[in-house]
Amino acid sequence: MIDTVSLRFHDEPTETQLEEWDTHHYSKSNGETQKKYILRVPIDGGVILRAIYYPRNPGFLAPMLKITFSVPKVLFGNNVDMLSDMEQLKAVIQIVNMSIALCEGMPTVDFWEGVLGRIDLCYNHQVGELVPDYIRSFSCLSYPHRKTRPYLNEGVQYKSQVVTTKFYDKLNQCRLPIAQGILRQETTLRKPYNIERRMGVSNPQLRDVKKEWIVEMLTNDLDKLRLNNHITCNRECAQEILVEEYGSNTGTRLLGYWIARQNMTKEQMIASGTNLRTIQRNEKMITDAGVSLAMTDATVPLPPLRIEV
Repeated sequence: MIDTVSLRFHDEPTETQLEEWDTHHYSKSNGETQKKYILRVPIDGGVILRAIYYPRNPGFLAPMLKITFSVPKVLFGNNVDMLSDMEQLKAVIQIVNMSIALCEGMPTVDFWEGVLGRIDLCYNHQVGELVPDYIRSFSCLSYPHRKTRPYLNEGVQYKSQVVTTKFYDKLNQCRLPIAQGILRQETTLRKPYNIERRMGVSNPQLRDVKKEWIVEMLTNDLDKLRLNNHITCNRECAQEILVEEYGSNTGTRLLGYWIARQNMTKEQMIASGTNLRTIQRNEKMITDAGVSLAMTDATVPLPPLRIEV
């Protein structure tokens, strides 16, 4: 349930070790140019660890070494299969630590001690041929304080500066047959302070990550999008449920709002004159009836999404 992680250390490569690194220059917002060094460390199975070293400079009072890699790729050779327990994570860290120790260009670091600067939490929803239907239906949803945008050519994402939730077709993304029928749900947390706040742990490390916390984070995303245990209906299904729940007049009115909502954002509705309280009341009534705010054009409703471990 973990994919890519980025760990931060204050260890510094020696001058001799830096000869193995590629030098790059980058511009800061104030126009200053600084140096960084990049090294790719191979692991058995074709997996690559990407290391970036930032020397001390006005923006980094202490040196920073960032190492990024896909956790499941180290163990399984792919990032489709999900880690199921902490013992597998321990095996990954053991492999990575051994690989780093054998790399002449890297300082020796313990991956248990690195501070998390990024972590991808993920879950594979096995939905078969319905993957494209789910993705199309989610494009109208909004997540509080995030922007709804396409995710490459495979899905939809709800994005802010420090956290992004994505739903995408894993087969289209990785082209591996084992990904057939997988709707990947993935939440990327960035910045140590943001991860720290969400985990409730100072200087969070991989040893602090618990399966229960991952499930809580992923389930919270489904709740915020009003997808958790909610059917994604087509028009006929939504009409039947809303009329049965609220009667013909109210049910039909809610159906009209629900259909309009597929083509307009909440902000667009407010700009067109709809009161925010009316929007909130309508959407609560729709979701209270068990109907997702998303709509599918499939011939049958889409089953609810659930995180089950």
